[in-house]
Amino acid sequence: MAAISLLIREDTREVERMLKHYRGGASKVITRALNKTIKPVERVAVRNMAEDLRITQKSVRKAIRLRRATWSNLRAEVQVTGRRLPVSAFAAKQTKPGVTYRGKGSGRKLITGAFITTLRSGHVGVFKRLSKKRLPIQELFGPSIPHVFIQSHIQRVMDTEADSIWRKNLDHELKWFIKNA
Repeated sequence: MAAISLLIREDTREVERMLKHYRGGASKVITRALNKTIKPVERVAVRNMAEDLRITQKSVRKAIRLRRATWSNLRAEVQVTGRRLPVSAFAAKQTKPGVTYRGKGSGRKLITGAFITTLRSGHVGVFKRLSKKRLPIQELFGPSIPHVFIQSHIQRVMDTEADSIWRKNLDHELKWFIKNA
């Protein structure tokens, strides 16, 4: 399994200078701003990865974990882990020549000679024979969610979202902290 993180880093000297008279003020403000920023970034990542893979957002969300910032660790992360997805996750359908599935791009892709079956465990998968004989068979897999996460266009969208939200959240938290301190 792979884990990839998106880090939101910002030069925070200005915030620390403004709040130097408040004990722990800078870390509180930065932590709140980071944690408010990471959730919309995750939302954009889920939407774009699901669109790219052409699977449900629910299945992408299962592979994502948010790591929130704390006062002592001023770092928020979107972590993505997971294995390759089975072809059956891509709306596979049995046809006479084989199995079709929703692949990348538009339309459906065909895997000739493949078939859909349910194993004793209840798992439904797309399989292909390794030889002319009945057995052995091998399950077919597509890309993994972490593989899609590291692609540059997904990272670019996440960075853009983080940049647009970060400054607004930081300003809001600064004003709130100073008003209520």
